[in-house]
Amino acid sequence: MTTNRIRALRNEKELTLKALGEQVGLASNTLSQYETGKREPKLATWEKLADFFGVDVGYLQGVTSVKNARNIDMYGGADIDNDDLTSDEAHKRLFSYINKVGFDQFWDEGEQRIRLARSDTLSLILDVISESEKGYNEVDTDYNQSISNLNTRNQIMKIIENVTHLALNELPESLPALSYIANVVEQTTTSVIYANVDLDRTDFDDDERQFYTDSKKKAKQYLANTLENYKNDTK
Repeated sequence: MTTNRIRALRNEKELTLKALGEQVGLASNTLSQYETGKREPKLATWEKLADFFGVDVGYLQGVTSVKNARNIDMYGGADIDNDDLTSDEAHKRLFSYINKVGFDQFWDEGEQRIRLARSDTLSLILDVISESEKGYNEVDTDYNQSISNLNTRNQIMKIIENVTHLALNELPESLPALSYIANVVEQTTTSVIYANVDLDRTDFDDDERQFYTDSKKKAKQYLANTLENYKNDTK
């Protein structure tokens, strides 16, 4: 599990939990749970804290080493209008920046900008899903706020982008491939749910407890096999 940087950034500012809480409008015990990973902030809370510390959400969450990818100037200063640069001048300034920070840092900054763009796009999609499901369950879920980890949001968008491109091509293999992906995602999702069911729930009768016990065993085996196959495929 990735360690977030809330505590480190708070210490840099020499703030107590109480002082930080007063600044951002959060209880000190809540902030303490966020720092230790015992609770996961909603997306709006991550954004509020990131704005306070002047960093990206991904940096605050600990998923990237890039502090603020949105505000990086690769072309030479705030007083320069990038649109006024010639192609040659833009290339010179860009390569000068790469030489200054190193290619690895330049690559990480680019990756972080992609993550942020994907996260922004996903917000629109999740808002639509949340709105469409209102009233169907006992408690409405705000998916955009609940799915707050930047890496998780990035993975969701990568899946959406890839299956969209697959469907767009309309090749003979496209429909069978989409059906396979849909079945794997559905089975994996169901298995994760069954694998984490609480068998000590007091509202289960004997038949239900036996059903969930068997389902949990099968789900764990399926997930173990899936993980093993993934490891073998990526060697």
